[in-house]
Amino acid sequence: MATVKYRIDGNLLPIDIQTANGNYQILAKTVVAPDGDKCVIYDCYCVSLNNVQPNATDIEYYIGKIRQIANLYEQGLTSKEIIKRMAEDHVNQHGRIIDNDLMMIVSALRRILEAIEGECDGKQLILTALEVVLNTYVDKVFVTIYNQTPFGLQPQLVSMKQYMNNK
Repeated sequence: MATVKYRIDGNLLPIDIQTANGNYQILAKTVVAPDGDKCVIYDCYCVSLNNVQPNATDIEYYIGKIRQIANLYEQGLTSKEIIKRMAEDHVNQHGRIIDNDLMMIVSALRRILEAIEGECDGKQLILTALEVVLNTYVDKVFVTIYNQTPFGLQPQLVSMKQYMNNK
């Protein structure tokens, strides 16, 4: 079983992963949220914007995903199998999966693959993740769209089916 430890070092978050095959490190950046909590920054493919944007999430939550993925990787699962298992767990826990949550899983998997294997095709991981959830959970997939308001961009969740019908 993989061991994952981390520490906050200023605006950096070194994440150490120890597996049966070696020790690896991921170096993530952090940001302070408006409520004062530190969050980890991850690359997030925004379906509705069709581009990658930085996003942030709770450090403990992200580290939990890193732990799960590292253990699944160590068990010999493929990237697609890992994404499927992680998406299934997420849907079972929350009843749905939002594109940002899916892309946070992709980000954690990409970081692990880069640390352990030295490289990873991030675009292929995104496509694989979208394929997995659309083939398995199409009724439970939601997309974040962004509406321009007088207060700036405001996110709104729509079902993937509704999003696809409006394209």
